[in-house]
Amino acid sequence: MLIKEIKKENRPIEKMLRLGPESLTNEELLAILINTGTKNKSSLDISYDIINSVANLADVLN
Repeated sequence: MLIKEIKKENRPIEKMLRLGPESLTNEELLAILINTGTKNKSSLDISYDIINSVANLADVLN
């Protein structure tokens, strides 16, 4: 889902400004740092992919 398809008040930056950074998920915080997505994936989608990959890698290594 593209960021512009998310209701404005639920977008990561707007949510952070309204509720503070402690209200954001790890994925939302990472999406803010990534800032820009690709043609097919939003920064939020990319952040979910990164966090899932890291979690899967941790499972494999354990």
